[in-house]
Amino acid sequence: MLKRTLVMALAGSQMLVSSLVMAEEDRSAVLERIKPVGTVAVEGQKMPVITKTEVAPPPAAEPVAAAAPAAPIAAAAPAAAPAPAAAIDGAAIYQQACFACHATGAANAPKLGDKAAWAPRLPNGKAALLNSVLKGKGAMPPKGGRMDLSDEQISAAVDYLIQAAQ
Repeated sequence: MLKRTLVMALAGSQMLVSSLVMAEEDRSAVLERIKPVGTVAVEGQKMPVITKTEVAPPPAAEPVAAAAPAAPIAAAAPAAAPAPAAAIDGAAIYQQACFACHATGAANAPKLGDKAAWAPRLPNGKAALLNSVLKGKGAMPPKGGRMDLSDEQISAAVDYLIQAAQ
């Protein structure tokens, strides 16, 4: 009886120790799986600056024909102005600030790429759409609740939504 109890106690302690070791190894994997997808803007807290990231472009309406190879240029063309180091990426802004409603259709928000839902809005023009986002409309608060975003960042996100709806 004592031998059986001792064996059971040793087996139980071995299981406990191995589960603790395994738990520590898996902890980082679990934290990676459950990390937040986005952030919530809270007044007084600084939000990260959104720059160009790896985000899939909106679905293309039609395939684009391959362009003909360019003819050689006799003289060197003047250099184009360099692009800003951190160009504003409308897709990244959408992913961080807009997707919660515009990917699901929450509160009747038109979904990204849903041509029928965007059809009554697009004829009003970008200025009207941008004004709706900046001032808020219906259930959408001004700037989608992200008061830390600049008007230029909001404009880039609106461009991304318009491009996806056309």
